[in-house]
Amino acid sequence: MGKGILDTNQTFTTGDDVAIGELVTYRVVLYIPPHSAGGGAWSGLIPNLTMTDDLDEGLAFVDCLSVTPSSANLTTDLIGDFAAACSPDTVNPQNGNPAIYPIPQTGSGSADDVNQGRRVLFDLGNVTNNGTVNETLTIEYRVAVLDSEDNLRGVGLNNTAVATWEQNSTKNESTALASNVTVVEPWYYLVKRADQTSVFTGATITFTIEIGQRAESDADGFDVVLSDPLPGSLHYVPGTLRIESGWDDGGTAVINDNDPTNLRVTWENFPLGQTANVEFQAVLDRRAQESVENTAYLAWTSLPGDMTAAQSPFNPLSTERFYDPPSTVDIYGAANSLIIMIRGTALPETGFAPGEVTVTEPDVGTKPYALDDTIWLDIPAEQVHVPVVGIPLTEQGWDLTWLSEQAGYLGGTAYPTLPGNTALTAHAYLPDGTPGPFIAIDQLKWGDPILLRTPAATYVYEVRQSYYVEPDDLSPLRANDGYDWIALITCHQYDDDLQAYRWRVVVRAVLIEVVEK
Repeated sequence: MGKGILDTNQTFTTGDDVAIGELVTYRVVLYIPPHSAGGGAWSGLIPNLTMTDDLDEGLAFVDCLSVTPSSANLTTDLIGDFAAACSPDTVNPQNGNPAIYPIPQTGSGSADDVNQGRRVLFDLGNVTNNGTVNETLTIEYRVAVLDSEDNLRGVGLNNTAVATWEQNSTKNESTALASNVTVVEPWYYLVKRADQTSVFTGATITFTIEIGQRAESDADGFDVVLSDPLPGSLHYVPGTLRIESGWDDGGTAVINDNDPTNLRVTWENFPLGQTANVEFQAVLDRRAQESVENTAYLAWTSLPGDMTAAQSPFNPLSTERFYDPPSTVDIYGAANSLIIMIRGTALPETGFAPGEVTVTEPDVGTKPYALDDTIWLDIPAEQVHVPVVGIPLTEQGWDLTWLSEQAGYLGGTAYPTLPGNTALTAHAYLPDGTPGPFIAIDQLKWGDPILLRTPAATYVYEVRQSYYVEPDDLSPLRANDGYDWIALITCHQYDDDLQAYRWRVVVRAVLIEVVEK
């Protein structure tokens, strides 16, 4: 008697490696001598020949593929022939048992799912070798690698085939053992990054999600699904979801942004050793408070295709392994979170109390930083001519307590004279209570010119909009349509009780001409 592994139903595993849910085909060969050999254990007539396979916990019988005699000299008294011996619908007329049936496991835990279909009996009937030479009876059958709790990477699984028969009122048996199969598993990591993690609302953030297999992984993964449900304060920029680099499954990876609140990328196959970087952009809106948490999720399976239904009629665990959050077994999932901190939760304070002297300490706050060029701001209609200095964006926002007869460029917005939205601010009232440079910008009208002068050129803007917003409305800082805009911002309507300004004035102007010197 001999036993061995014939093959498996998956091509991505090699040798004796098997994935969860993979089907293994075993071949058992029984050697039956001719009747003329005389007495002894094998004497041509083998009464009540059975073959029982005891499978390790973690394997379950699926089906019989064939029972094949080496020639017509080998016969059985079962109804039909040996092909019928491969069907559970065939009944042994001697004992009334099916030709194939699972025998319940005995002992503790026999009722557990993992033990169902672990022992299977092939009832071959009374087998006779009517010839003059040795014949063989070959049995081929499949078993499933179970999606069970103890079936983990590196676990070895085996089974023992035992043939039994009666001879001269004596029960005889022969045993054969195949080589182990070893469980292999795909294990992925997921890392989420952003080009900036401390921003002001209205900023456009580029997110990158890197996925790949961990060092301990030893198998391909399938039906890999990356999903990124965006919180309400992050708005997906249409058309930006893409595989920036790495594995794209031969160009068949599916990028799905039909639901902008839940971005998805799927790969039917994600082989061992591959990585991928997925990228998209989102805009942070004013509903964000102190921080926003964004979590990306990854799920995968052990087999290609949908193998979530049991493959063995005897065991419900004969499925692929997948991701089911409540389960302690189906754990093929990963997640990674990124926290975006909100910087500058309100527009900056740009005015002191009107008609009052406010005492400020020397060198209070953050010092201005120098711009690349010397830039002056001119507002002819208001007779404003002031230099522009840089205001750094800090964790607390923008500090303008030191600002006097200057305009401040709010760091983090578009650099002055470059496309985008450049925010410039100045005080409505200075620390000594007198009017500041932006005291009357709310009087500017459509078409009024605003000039930014550099050593190389004068940038001419025209007013297109003037309005009021609440201090926590950061919409004036948002990027616009790719044109070069400036937004002048200052305080409006001082409240003596609150000792603060109720509103901000915003004047938006668009670039219409560049006059080079």
